[in-house]
Amino acid sequence: MIALLLALAALILGLVLIGFVGGMSGRERAMGAPTGWARYVPWELALLAVAAWMGLLIRAGGGVTVDHTIVKVSPLAIVFPLIGVTAVLLLVGRLIAWLLPRADRIARRRGVAGYFALRRIIGSRAVAVGLVIGTALPCCLFTYGSTVTHGIAEQVTSKYQTNLGAPHVLLVFGVRNQVPDAHGRGTFVAAFAAEPRLADGEPAYVLGVDPQTFSRFAFVDSSEKDQLTRLHDGAGGRIPAILVNAPSGADARSVAIRSSTLPLDVVARDAVFPGLRNGFRPMVVVDVRALSHVDPQADRQNQFWTDSSNLAAGYALLHRDGFSVLTEITSDVVIGTTGLLAVTWVFGYLRALAVLIGIVAVAGLVFALASRTRRRTVGYVLSRRMGMSKGAHLRSLLIELALVVGFGWLAGSGMGAASFGAIYRALDVYPALPPPMAFVLPAATLALTALVTAAVVFLAALATHALAQRADPAEILRLE
Repeated sequence: MIALLLALAALILGLVLIGFVGGMSGRERAMGAPTGWARYVPWELALLAVAAWMGLLIRAGGGVTVDHTIVKVSPLAIVFPLIGVTAVLLLVGRLIAWLLPRADRIARRRGVAGYFALRRIIGSRAVAVGLVIGTALPCCLFTYGSTVTHGIAEQVTSKYQTNLGAPHVLLVFGVRNQVPDAHGRGTFVAAFAAEPRLADGEPAYVLGVDPQTFSRFAFVDSSEKDQLTRLHDGAGGRIPAILVNAPSGADARSVAIRSSTLPLDVVARDAVFPGLRNGFRPMVVVDVRALSHVDPQADRQNQFWTDSSNLAAGYALLHRDGFSVLTEITSDVVIGTTGLLAVTWVFGYLRALAVLIGIVAVAGLVFALASRTRRRTVGYVLSRRMGMSKGAHLRSLLIELALVVGFGWLAGSGMGAASFGAIYRALDVYPALPPPMAFVLPAATLALTALVTAAVVFLAALATHALAQRADPAEILRLE
């Protein structure tokens, strides 16, 4: 419902902008006409203040919350970019309208094509500003929606990979304190969740891994692979350990598991690591062989991590060796039980909204060009009689549209990314599940919108030039 309301609001706003541009195309203020004092008051600052207040509320109360797997999106997270970006773009439009008359000197030094392009922009400031805003606002909402979509998708992926650890996690009974041979079908992992304590008494989570096989089946990056090479069983001395999700002052000289105390040598620290399922506790990662002599009364959970291609063979291996599989945990289970499942349903609505906004932007440009076709044709006929070549006319159209539409794309995309950057930490769907929400800029989306913008500018310039060429000069001048 929220996505549909947002789409409707974007459509209405886009149509209003199109109407504004069309209205300004047929209405030019006469030279020397009096202007009221209200024209110079930056009313947009009031909207900007409201948007800033909304941003503070979002950051304080959270933009997205989950209640029993039901995702609740704060309406402020939707209204915030609409109001804030509109205010900023209106201020930018006011600045452009103030600077355009002063660009006349620049136009005189830019050659024939540049001169005509800048003169057309200067001569119709209201239309130019309307096109900039009309292009920037949809581009902003497109970027904002895509950035939120991409950011939450990355968040969901990173959270379930960190929480789960591997594509398939099998809880195995019968392994006890041994480390069986997985025969390349997976990796055995041992976990102690409830009983471990660090040297300072802080509760911890202990994960025993096989450094030789763990990186093949777990969700690890290059730095974590390097950390795993430093682990060994620590026979006769301190046990090398990776300390994960621990405050800087944590005392990790040792870890106690019931009656057993293991001296530790912290060889690496990390914020997240595969298998971290509690964001409020430190996790100690050691070689699983170092846990062979831990108090047998301790609550040890033996797991078999594997991927989809080795899952069937892994099941066969475990049954052959006499082990029982208690349950299997996959990404679907993790996402469904942590409230992340409902978030994935939002992605389709946001992408559909982005496409709708893009269509509105293109429609606004086409409408603006069509509404001024006659005036452009008259200008083309007169400039051709003064000696301007066809190539120079086409270049002037490309320069004009590139300046107006290109600046709109740049401003809109930048503001969309900035809007997400201002509140992205409040969009963390499940803060208790590490890692936290990260700012992820959708480079592919920005590149795609840039290419589409360039294509629209090029095609619009070609179409406008072709229409001007097909016009009958005598008929045009007679009607004028």
